[in-house]
Amino acid sequence: MENAFNPALVQFYVDRCLALGTRNQAGEDVSETLKETVDEAFAHFDNRGVATPVEHKRRFAVQLRTIAGLLGQSMPLQAKILMDAYVRASAKLTQT
Repeated sequence: MENAFNPALVQFYVDRCLALGTRNQAGEDVSETLKETVDEAFAHFDNRGVATPVEHKRRFAVQLRTIAGLLGQSMPLQAKILMDAYVRASAKLTQT
């Protein structure tokens, strides 16, 4: 069992959301894939054997929100996808 926070694991899922934002900017509807990605991230954080699944979930959500804020003016469609992912992640966090 891993005992510490694993930033690479969180970044892996943030990067997947960023890639979906890029596809969204190109005109593709990624809403279902985005939901699946957030759900997969949460399941992975729960089942990977990390000692701190809630911490991983929180940091994932915070990174999504932070990056969305940074991209808001220059890449609004990308930022929207990240905020959608953040909203879903936040809702799932309140369920845990």
